[in-house]
Amino acid sequence: MGNCCFHGRSSKDAVKNYDEMRISRLFALLFVITGYTKPAKGVPLRPVCDPRVMDRFVKEARDAESAVVGPSCFKEKLSVLYSERKEACVLPEDLQLPVTNINFMDWDAEDSRVKEEEVQAGLSLLSQAMLAAHSHATSRATRQHLETAHSNLRSIAQILKSLNMQEVSSSESRPRKTFAVRSIEELLRVHTNFLRGKVKLLLSAAEACRSERS
Repeated sequence: MGNCCFHGRSSKDAVKNYDEMRISRLFALLFVITGYTKPAKGVPLRPVCDPRVMDRFVKEARDAESAVVGPSCFKEKLSVLYSERKEACVLPEDLQLPVTNINFMDWDAEDSRVKEEEVQAGLSLLSQAMLAAHSHATSRATRQHLETAHSNLRSIAQILKSLNMQEVSSSESRPRKTFAVRSIEELLRVHTNFLRGKVKLLLSAAEACRSERS
């Protein structure tokens, strides 16, 4: 992870810029949502509880996934054969990612604290994978998609924190079930599925948001 750089910047600068971009994107998004949220029973819904916030993150994840399936994932040389361009998407190391399959009966029966730990650990693992994949990406477009995905994952983590969900300690920062992928395309597919699955389920059932809707 230490060799990761962003367009020639140092790792320290990259992290700083990630934080600045994450905060600005999050506040801009919440400002837009707040402007379009109409009060219900005289009380406006807290922006982070508005499902359109998460829908926006899912849409950006899908857009990135769709874009990487196309030529932008590969080396930007039209003369290169498809098989060689495809090889450029293959990573030199396995990336461990959270399992996205959900048994809804088991999920509903699970303790809320366990769900929070599972989602937060998954977000952390995906963030690490985005940084690792970025260091191997061969096209500028793909690097930008990975940077945006990383920024959004950190923003979602901040949303969970704002809803009084206890942060997972470093010793608990790994999901119970993981699996390995070896391509950027697979990474972004898992990213999309995790957001529209476990993350949305956790947020939709958040106690802080349920109390506002009642």
